[in-house]
Amino acid sequence: MGNQMFQYACAYALAKRMSAELYLDCAVFARDPLRSFSLHVFPLAGRENPQVSRPCNIVGKAVWKIRAKLPFLPFQAFIIVEEKSLNFNPRVLRLKKNVYLKGHWQSEKYFVDAADAVKALYNLEPFIPDEPRRRYPEIFTGTSVSVHLRRGDYLNAHVRSIHGLCEIANSSFSWWAAWLGERQGANVIAPARWFNAPSLQEQAGDIIPERWIAL
Repeated sequence: MGNQMFQYACAYALAKRMSAELYLDCAVFARDPLRSFSLHVFPLAGRENPQVSRPCNIVGKAVWKIRAKLPFLPFQAFIIVEEKSLNFNPRVLRLKKNVYLKGHWQSEKYFVDAADAVKALYNLEPFIPDEPRRRYPEIFTGTSVSVHLRRGDYLNAHVRSIHGLCEIANSSFSWWAAWLGERQGANVIAPARWFNAPSLQEQAGDIIPERWIAL
């Protein structure tokens, strides 16, 4: 879910920047038994459009690869921009034509100019049960500490607002819990080593916002 939130936030901010309509390609989930589209719980802008879906046949895939490598060929309804690494690519912010984004886009730099709108879309308030509010009201009103542990599956992360300290795990789900609940003056601590693989860790420099503390 966290990865999908990054992908949508990047595309949503780009569409706002371009004053363009946003389409979603969810066809891949119909062919993937392990994953499903999880953002339907939010009031998303944009709609599914089968005409922009990635092809699944051999010929279609071959044409798609050519278009991705040669994005400025004439007579294309849209260009294809594939993420080459996890490092922030400022070119995405300057896109002006119809575009298909393929990648993870795991950096707030892709949507920082639409941060308030993204936070409004991903509002977690309706998902917070009443019981924690009654039993622990000080968490929601005073200085609090949030710790997110990753243990195979994830512990539930009902974070409304962080006024004190938040320590997160190296997961996109944990990242969003901290980012959405962050308030001015709060301290967010994230693991400096986001990936075990050195090749991926070399690309992780833009995942953690500069204002957060990497340890």
